[in-house]
Amino acid sequence: MKEVLVYSKPIKAKIVCLLDNDCFLSGTNYLEHFIEEFDAGEFGFACHAVLESNNAKFCPSGGGKIIYEVHEVKFQQASDGLTLEPHFENSFCLIRKEVFDSMKKDDFDNDRTMMKGIHDSGRKMGMHRASYAGVFSHYGPEWFHVGNLMFYYYAVENCLFEKVRAGNETEVSRIGYFAAMQDDAGAVFPASFADNLERFYEKVGGQGVALAAWRKLTEGTCMQDWKQP
Repeated sequence: MKEVLVYSKPIKAKIVCLLDNDCFLSGTNYLEHFIEEFDAGEFGFACHAVLESNNAKFCPSGGGKIIYEVHEVKFQQASDGLTLEPHFENSFCLIRKEVFDSMKKDDFDNDRTMMKGIHDSGRKMGMHRASYAGVFSHYGPEWFHVGNLMFYYYAVENCLFEKVRAGNETEVSRIGYFAAMQDDAGAVFPASFADNLERFYEKVGGQGVALAAWRKLTEGTCMQDWKQP
């Protein structure tokens, strides 16, 4: 479930950018182009897809645009909640303020109810092009969404060693993120977290192994630019 912060002060901008805390930007040129196209196309909402197959279906190659309109979104009630097709990933999205303001508190229970609330506004929904790296990682010019990063932060914080399996590139790469922050950005973690992290490094074969998994995941993306000056 997403953590949603509801602000008491009114939002003055007519377009709101929602950015997850595991989505990183290395510049603003792409974002500016994204906003311009969103506004010109009179979209109410736009984000990328969770699945690469959805991206390929709705964002044809060579189209020359960032955002493509999605004409139909299907919702079904399942035992574990709503399902939707296509499955939007709202880690880096734009939403028109009037749509945001029209949504109810319950719409923010989770990602899928949020999509339903946006859909019910009746405004145009769009999908912006993305590239895919591993499982639940998405990227484009000047942006990279790690995917499930906070889950692994909590795993380290609470010594949930069973959540990270040696040899699993996706899980090891998330631990590798912390290694990259130490190596590239000179991050200094609180002592208890750093001690736990060392134990995770040992489990996956060492800090170097974790860092290599992160380098492989982010090869050719804007995360290569995140270096200490």
